Amino acid sequence: MSKSQSVLVELRRRLDSAPNCLVLICILYALVIPFTNTDISKGYLPWYDYIVAHGRFAALADNFASYTPPYLYLLSIGSLANGLLPSFLIIKLIAIAGTIGLAFGFFWLITALDYQGARRLPVLWLMLLPTVFLNGPWWGQTDAFYAGPLLFAIGEVLRRRPLTAMMAVGLALSFKMQAVFIAPLLLALLLTRRVPWAYLAIPPIIYAAMMIPSWLAGRPVHDLIGIYGGQADTFQQLAKNAPNFWTYLEGVHLVAYSTGVPIGLGLGVGATAWLGYLGWRERKLDPETLLLIAAAGAIILPFVLPKMHNRYFFLGDVLSFARAILFPSARRTRIAALMQAGSFLSGLAFVIGLPAGAPVGAIFMTAAVVLTLHELRDRLRV
Repeated sequence: MSKSQSVLVELRRRLDSAPNCLVLICILYALVIPFTNTDISKGYLPWYDYIVAHGRFAALADNFASYTPPYLYLLSIGSLANGLLPSFLIIKLIAIAGTIGLAFGFFWLITALDYQGARRLPVLWLMLLPTVFLNGPWWGQTDAFYAGPLLFAIGEVLRRRPLTAMMAVGLALSFKMQAVFIAPLLLALLLTRRVPWAYLAIPPIIYAAMMIPSWLAGRPVHDLIGIYGGQADTFQQLAKNAPNFWTYLEGVHLVAYSTGVPIGLGLGVGATAWLGYLGWRERKLDPETLLLIAAAGAIILPFVLPKMHNRYFFLGDVLSFARAILFPSARRTRIAALMQAGSFLSGLAFVIGLPAGAPVGAIFMTAAVVLTLHELRDRLRV
């Protein structure tokens, strides 16, 4: 055994101790809590201050934030500690709470397959993934709040509980529109009758229910309905530090914004229909195929869709890691590693201004997409 292999074996042995892993998580998370960025200084902190100034419940009537009300509810609850903790720390702790929720969703998914040792190490490893570590504790972002419920939903599908699965999808949608990246899997589940078509009404109902506190506070219904539409109009760029091919096309001004948006949307709809069809053709949708469709959707859709951010591969990052853990193979490990590299580099382009982080990250992400397409070809006879 070479010296480098010996080092890796020793590192694995040390990480295989849950207490050691927990200590490492606490140390790393504590180290990055002081880091800030413009999302916090120009977004979360002003929203928090508005809630404190106008009343925890009364403020929910106003359109002062670009996020949906569920996150604002969390800020409102966090403001109960106003004066006891710095507002900056409260925002970071909310993000870390989302990461813990993500870990629970991951736990629920892997235990649905009776994965050996699932109650111990993989959940802790998830919390040390570079993109998970970057997104919540470092960046203070909220993508875990939609990804966690989606992982829970997949776990419920594997347990043959479609009702609660669709409720979890609705919860995810109430936090982030990026929850639509689960659409290819949902289409496959609907076409194979794993989920009744009537259950399509559940996510909108859950979304509406999550808006009720804000509506009761006085926010107009049309305002609540139009939140995601307003987010889509926030910027007019084909890619915003996203590690996908639109970053290159926009960088060389090859495609105009007005042309690229409909093309990208068409590619997204086409990819969703194609992946749903592949799942339908398999009929039984065994767990390995189900997770392949879910991961492929979360990897391919943000790659082909326009107007993506650097954080939008987050669900794909986590699902590719889950597949590498549950169904180990050299190719799945490479996909998971490439996803981490691509997303992490593009994220660093924002949080520390890393030059060329997104274009370089797009190289890794393109390789991950190609390998995913190869796996779809080999497993589903594309």
